[in-house]
Amino acid sequence: MTRVRTDDAAADDPLVTLEFYDGPPRQTARELIAAARAVDEEMSFASQRGRRTAPATSTVEVRTGLHRWSLPAADRSRLAGVMTDRPGSSARVLDVVIAPEYRSTGVATAAIERTRIEGWFAAPGVSDFVVACAYGSHPAALRLARRFGAITVGERHHMVLPAMSAYRAPTADTSHDSASVSGDRWGALAERVVDDVVDGTGSIDLACGGPAVHTPATIHDAVTRLFAAGATSIEAAVDGRDDELIDLLRSAAFGHDRTDVLIQFDPRITP
Repeated sequence: MTRVRTDDAAADDPLVTLEFYDGPPRQTARELIAAARAVDEEMSFASQRGRRTAPATSTVEVRTGLHRWSLPAADRSRLAGVMTDRPGSSARVLDVVIAPEYRSTGVATAAIERTRIEGWFAAPGVSDFVVACAYGSHPAALRLARRFGAITVGERHHMVLPAMSAYRAPTADTSHDSASVSGDRWGALAERVVDDVVDGTGSIDLACGGPAVHTPATIHDAVTRLFAAGATSIEAAVDGRDDELIDLLRSAAFGHDRTDVLIQFDPRITP
């Protein structure tokens, strides 16, 4: 099903025109997403390499006639952003991608306003909360989330061991038997980390997908296995609540790189 808002229907909202359709993004939309992700990765605002997610079940293409000094004049056919909706384990997952040249222009705000008015989030029979992730604590994404009443429900720290030469065998805090965290807030994103070597960099998920227990021995085993497989550096994703696991990683010479923020809002409430 494809549904397009025409210019006449959008007379009260001249900034954006939206096209809704079922299924994942089409080719031009995928190209925009890839270009935007490349920019985000350079600025540490991209998701962790090796993560896999379920395909989108519905897509909104965002077009605008807005132009800036760095862009030629455009009509409404210029694609400026893509929004997707996919199922998570306990909520629906929203992904909003705006082309770099249209960021900080109000396009994302206008698009979300219109999709909520159009009822895209409130599908019949659906009452799940919607979640999204501000990778790298992207400030614009967090401001946008607050604008629509979202709340922060979790933080995930990315900690990096830059090289095997920097590694130190982790030591246990004598006040605790092990590092552990319970709960599954990050499971709502339904992301799966491939626990192997990706482009020469090891990627491991530690205590972000549900209850887990880690000791110096389990950390050492994961690190040595990844280096033996050819990793040049190792990145670990850790639930921000797990102070004991974070301390274990710091004792092994892992340093903090960036923090993702998990946000949630109720699609039934219009601000």
